[in-house]
Amino acid sequence: MSDHVYWILAATVKDGQRDEFDAVKDELIEATATEEGCLNYEWSEGPDGTIHILERFADSAAAMAHMANFGPFAKRFMTCLTVNSWTLYGSPDETVQKALSPMGAVHYSSIGGFSK
Repeated sequence: MSDHVYWILAATVKDGQRDEFDAVKDELIEATATEEGCLNYEWSEGPDGTIHILERFADSAAAMAHMANFGPFAKRFMTCLTVNSWTLYGSPDETVQKALSPMGAVHYSSIGGFSK
């Protein structure tokens, strides 16, 4: 196993917020692309319009650095999306778990596997 920290956030775009969602999504992708510890940052949309965001980081420090960079976008992000679930995986330290718990993140502990 590794020190990787990753999560999948499932959300729904609020009515009338699609244009703002598209704008903040594009800005977040551009801003996150320069984060050294970010290994994956992938946004997907299901046929029912549900948005899934997969974010994977090298370690807890990289995850926390991302959360700090997310700060200026947080209000806009939360204005245009309803978070349905937030599932945390990997080896997050207590700081990451505490940072995500107010948003309802549920941590699934690693019990086996590998990362390449």
